[in-house]
Amino acid sequence: MEMLTEMEKAVLDRLADNPFAAQQDVAVSLGIPRPTLAMHITQLTRKGYLLGRAYVLSKKDRLVCIGGSTIDTVLLSDQPISFKTSNPVTTIHNFGGVARNVAENAARLGVDVSLISIVGDDESGRSLIAHLKGLGIDTSGVSVRPDLRTATYTSVVTGSEAVVAFSDMEIFDRLPSEFLDRFVQHFVSATWVFADCNLPASVLSALLQRKKGARFQLALDAVSTTKAVRLPETLENVDALFLREEEARSYIHENLDPPKLAQELARRGAKNVAVISRDFSVAVATPQEQINIPAPKANIIDPGGANDALVSTALAKLLMGADFISAVRHGTIGAAVTSEVVARIHPSLSPQLLDEAEERLKSEALSSGLL
Repeated sequence: MEMLTEMEKAVLDRLADNPFAAQQDVAVSLGIPRPTLAMHITQLTRKGYLLGRAYVLSKKDRLVCIGGSTIDTVLLSDQPISFKTSNPVTTIHNFGGVARNVAENAARLGVDVSLISIVGDDESGRSLIAHLKGLGIDTSGVSVRPDLRTATYTSVVTGSEAVVAFSDMEIFDRLPSEFLDRFVQHFVSATWVFADCNLPASVLSALLQRKKGARFQLALDAVSTTKAVRLPETLENVDALFLREEEARSYIHENLDPPKLAQELARRGAKNVAVISRDFSVAVATPQEQINIPAPKANIIDPGGANDALVSTALAKLLMGADFISAVRHGTIGAAVTSEVVARIHPSLSPQLLDEAEERLKSEALSSGLL
């Protein structure tokens, strides 16, 4: 899509706030004559940013995910890793990336999803896009760069723990701060926007600026300890913040326990905070209360996709109108079932699977005296 002028951006922001606003009212709010506004609306329609007489067609309960799309390789070892020598492993390839994983999980849970990301013009990128389209995910926001390769993530897992991981994410580091300007139509149709810190700090900052005055709610995920520092210093425009406890410590530079980490992040402006521990228990802080949600007992085989499953399951519940604590509590069920399979995404994930898993985990907890 063609780039927008500054005035076109301003017009689009006004129409995003009220798609049915009268042209005269919009013109007055921008301090321009009505014929000038009409000219800008014509240009925005020609460029594909506006749809129909109401200017913007918004779908109900829509999730837009922005950030990483990768090809993941998991190296599974039955034994502790020995250095400076060969280690026998089982190699598993998956589609990955936090935003991409959240988008796929949410789509499997029945959510209307769009993905904004970037891949290389290579077989990996083409297969990733085809897979998403097969799930019914809107991929019109996935850019293809012929000069860069699709990102990769490789992790080594022993037992139930990832002991080391390697990422090749140059394609995301090259994103310009104006990257999101081409996808305005996705923002104005979103109920929730989810972004991960695979995005450069400048792009995250631009997203937070776009959030001001917008109707969508914004959720962020820190991704890793090294990328958590890309989060803004203040978090006032963040409606939901998801991060692991080590990522929270990296961001705030304090060695606090999870409940205090959640409290500090809320103090910095995030409306709702979920600090996720290694066992997938969650310290939650909301404007109303603070609570620790225990992790359901699970037979953990591969924890690699559990965090993303927790986030996407919680977002799916939020889109259904659940409060944050209830949504995160349901998210721990998504994390549990995903950790029980060797895959970034549970191949049978569905609302029915989560309901059945919740009943099974409750029954197991009761029989073991945990409830």
